[in-house]
Formats: sequence, C-alpha cells, structure tokens
Amino acid sequence: MSSISKTKLAHILCCLSLSILGSLVLADVNATAYEGKIFINLYDSDNFSEYELAAGNLVKTIDGKVSRFEKDGRTYSTSWTEAFKRLYYSKRIYRYDMEEKQAVFFSPYDLQRLQDIQARFFRHSLFGEEPEITTRNLYLAGPGRKPKYFINFTYHFFPNRQFTHVVHGNSSGALINAETKGITFPFGIDTLEHNDWSSTGQFFAYSFQGYKSKYILGDRPAWEIKDRDQATLVIVDVSTEKTLLRKNLGERYIVDLAWSSDSSHIGVIIVTPRLGVWPWELLAAMAGHPIYHNTYRIEVYDLKGNMVESKDLEGSYKLGSARIVWD
Repeated sequence: MSSISKTKLAHILCCLSLSILGSLVLADVNATAYEGKIFINLYDSDNFSEYELAAGNLVKTIDGKVSRFEKDGRTYSTSWTEAFKRLYYSKRIYRYDMEEKQAVFFSPYDLQRLQDIQARFFRHSLFGEEPEITTRNLYLAGPGRKPKYFINFTYHFFPNRQFTHVVHGNSSGALINAETKGITFPFGIDTLEHNDWSSTGQFFAYSFQGYKSKYILGDRPAWEIKDRDQATLVIVDVSTEKTLLRKNLGERYIVDLAWSSDSSHIGVIIVTPRLGVWPWELLAAMAGHPIYHNTYRIEVYDLKGNMVESKDLEGSYKLGSARIVWD
C-alpha cells in the first residue's frame, strides 16, 4: 500500500471516528435536551418515595412511611416531604388561588347554559342525536346561574396563570376566552383527565384513557372508542385553537404530567399495573377484588412528540399514584 493510500485511509478513519463520536454526543444531548430539574413523588397507603431527575441523571432522594393524623374528626395522611409539597403547590398555585377570582368572573354568566351547550355538543359528536351545532358564535351569557352540583369552581374550571383562557372540563372540554367570553371546543369529546398549563399560558396539555376522537372545530369528528388501557397525550395551542400533539403512548396509564419552566417540554408519569399473584391476592381477585401492583416510569417529550428522556422508577406500589413537578 502506498504512503498516499495510507494517508487517505487514515483520513477516512479519522473522519468516521469523528462522525461516530459526534453522533453519540448529539444523541446524548438530544436525550437530555431540556432545562431544569424534575421532582417525582410516588406513594401508596403505606410508603412513599421521591426522586430528582436532571440532565439524564435519576436519583432517589428519600424512602418514607405515610403518616396519618386526626383533625376536625377526620383522618388525613401525609405521603410527601414538606420540601416537595411546597414546590408542588408553588408551581400549581394558579390552580388553588383563583377560586375567588373565578367566582367574580363567572358570577354574571349562566353556567347552566354552558353545561347544556357542552352536553349538546357531546351528544351530537358521539351519537348525532341533536342538530349539528356550531362552535362559533357561542358566548357566555347572563343572568348568573350555575348547576346545583357545582361544589366549587376549582373542581371544574382550569384557568391559565394569566387568566386569558379558561378550560371547563365536563362531557367535553370547552375553551373560554376570558376577554371575548367566546366558547369553543378545540378538545373535541376527549375527557381531560390529567392536565396542566404551560407557564406562558399558550399551551394546554392533558391526557385521557380510552376515547380517541379527531380534532374538531365546527365539524363532526371521526370517532371510535378504544380500550381504556390506551393512554394518549395531547397538547393544544389555545392562541390558535390547534392541536399541536396527539400521541398514543400504548397500553399504559398516565397518572400526572407537568410542563418545563420554558414551556418547551412536557413530563409524564406513566404507570403499568400488574395483577398480584400471591395466594391471598389471587383469592381476592377470584372474589372480584383484584389487587394491582403499580410500576412507574418518567418520560419527557418535546412539542413534536419526540421522546427525549425515559427512566424507570424503582419499586412497586399497591394501588398507588404519583405526582410530578418541574422546577
């Protein structure tokens, strides 16, 4: 082999090495290309654990026992640390401190009519029982009236931090423009189970199980009912009322979700249940009371639905659940 050939070969090998190394570095960057730190709390009736996830590194910070105390004749339980509790509520304070503001905002309007509109929309979309209704030119109207079953506003209305838009979740998800009082249905007939607003107030993310309906705005959806084990993650841009993402995550369950501080990523906690197989658990299952053990996973997606992070969380929890917060 000539010296020129050796030089060319060395150059080619060097380029290949740099290309492979660059790809590995790029893949690693893409795998952790999100800002901030994610905090996770897992719990059941007896135990809880907490984790921190940052730059691809997952660390368990505590294993604890659920504590119980009596107050005003009721039994309460504590299944998280005070630090996690403070952070969780601080990130979701817009959910808990707006009840009075919502009461003032909605007091002039007929909320029974809003519920009736949603019910009509749902029945038409699913069964075609009613004449087709338009999702345009629908507005909150007075005089003030609300359905009797409303315990308080917090349970049914989800305003963003800026209070420019409010989502009302019922038989279908209605979007209310707080400035124009207009009512639209960019969520179709989805059930908005777990949801969160981005910090900018532009994006509304939610999950649902089972129903899979096409995005609709003034048109009847193509719909079908899927098995409830199918989890779906949806992101809607409320400024345009367009669905940015509708991603099926397979035969699993989403139990909580949270936005990154810069509104560029969404983190979801996913649970996979398995039936307990100890003798007493099999007996309970035969008696119609199956006992499930939950295992959890954290997944992070960008606005296009690309997964940039996926980590399994240790342990198994009986009939447990999880919380996630992003700082």
